[in-house]
Amino acid sequence: MKKFISLLIIFSVWFLFAANLKAKEIYTYCLVKTSDLRSANLAPEENKRFAGKEIKLIILYPVEEGDKNLIVDVSDESDSALSLITGMYGLNDLQEFKEVANGIRYTNEIEAKGDKEGEMVTYSYKNFIRIVDGKPTSLYAMVDQTGFSFNTYKFQIDCKDQPHTASEKTKAKKTFSNLGGLSEEQIQDMLDKLKKEKKAKE
Repeated sequence: MKKFISLLIIFSVWFLFAANLKAKEIYTYCLVKTSDLRSANLAPEENKRFAGKEIKLIILYPVEEGDKNLIVDVSDESDSALSLITGMYGLNDLQEFKEVANGIRYTNEIEAKGDKEGEMVTYSYKNFIRIVDGKPTSLYAMVDQTGFSFNTYKFQIDCKDQPHTASEKTKAKKTFSNLGGLSEEQIQDMLDKLKKEKKAKE
């Protein structure tokens, strides 16, 4: 009986600790769609670098007084191009953020190699993550590029607090023409419906 009570106490303490830890962190998964890249005026040839890839961020709120609000990009290393949207390079590049209405905001500046030898490009970031009821919904990234050329890219990418499925990632890569003013999601729904109807007739 005493052993059972001890285990119950240990479990209760662990549960409270885990719940508190979870309350101090927000996991954010943002899936880059072809339509997001088009809206940001990125060149179509850049689609392969970004479309269908998932940005993974962890928002860390301070546990103790005096600690900083921090955000870190933990996206897969194979998707390093995503750093050009988030403005962060992995676990060694934590950035401080400010809490604002409906979310958080952070700024940063990074340098990257250009297309030509010896050419360096500077990217300045003013990024905002919308958070509703404790859950991330969108990443807004404003990227100013200076160096060999001057460009500004404005990304708006949908986010959630759970990883995206393989099916969602596949759909995000697809490119559609704007038929009859329909969105890509509406066109995809129509195609899925036609496939189901065809399968049912077979």
